Amino acid sequence: MRLILTLFFIFQAIVLFSMEPSQIIEKMQHKYRQLKTYSYTSEFSMYKGHKSTQEVSFYEGFTYRNEKGVYQKISDTEFIYGKSFSLRLDKKIKSLDLLDGTNINEFPVNLDLVLKNCEKITAEQKKGYYSITLIIKKDSGVPLSVMKMRIDDKNFLIEQLDLYFSTTSNFSASIDKTDFDTPHLKIKITDFTTNPKIEKSILDLDQYLKDEGSSYHLTEAYKGYQFTNNQTKTN
Repeated sequence: MRLILTLFFIFQAIVLFSMEPSQIIEKMQHKYRQLKTYSYTSEFSMYKGHKSTQEVSFYEGFTYRNEKGVYQKISDTEFIYGKSFSLRLDKKIKSLDLLDGTNINEFPVNLDLVLKNCEKITAEQKKGYYSITLIIKKDSGVPLSVMKMRIDDKNFLIEQLDLYFSTTSNFSASIDKTDFDTPHLKIKITDFTTNPKIEKSILDLDQYLKDEGSSYHLTEAYKGYQFTNNQTKTN
C-alpha cells in the first residue's frame, strides 16, 4: 500500500509539472470569470529598482465584484466601474469624476493585454503554488518588462503579482532633485471570499449622483465635493 501511495503521489507530481504555463493561466482566468460575486484585500508595496528589497511606499486596497460591476479602493481613492459609467472618488481632496464605462478586468492589471504582448512564459511548481513569469516584448506599448504571478495550485486564485516596469519614475522626495529608477510594484492579495459583507448599492450610480436628465448633481452624501463630468458619451 505504501508503494502504491508513493507512486500515486509521484504520478500526481508529474501531472502537475507537465501542465503548460498557458494552461495554468487559463484555469486561473476561468476561475475568476465563473464567479459572480467576490471580494479581496490587497497590499501594494513599491520598490525603487527591480532588485531592491527596500520598500519606498505602501498602501492598502480592497476589491468587490458582483454582476453589476466592480468597486475598488486604493488608499484614499475609490473607483466604481459600472456597465455604462465609471466613477473616480477621492475622499482626501473631496473630488468626484464621472467617466465613460470601460471594460472591467478581474485582475489588478489588464492580463489579456500582457499576454498579447508576451515574449515568453515560464512556470515553476513551488510548495502550494505556481510561480509564473511573463517576459514582455520590448517596444510593445505595455510599460512592463516582466510580470510574475503567484497562483494557488489548488484553487487557482492569485496570491501575488509582481510588476517590473520598463519605464522610469522619479523617486525623489524633493522638487529640486531627481532620482530616476525603474519601479517594482508588489501586490499581495488576501482575504478572498465569495460571500463579501458589503452593501451591493455601493455600485449604484444614484448613490453618488442624481441624474436629472440633462445633467448630474451630487447626492447629499457627497455635498461639498468637486464634481467633474468627463463623459464623452451622452446618456
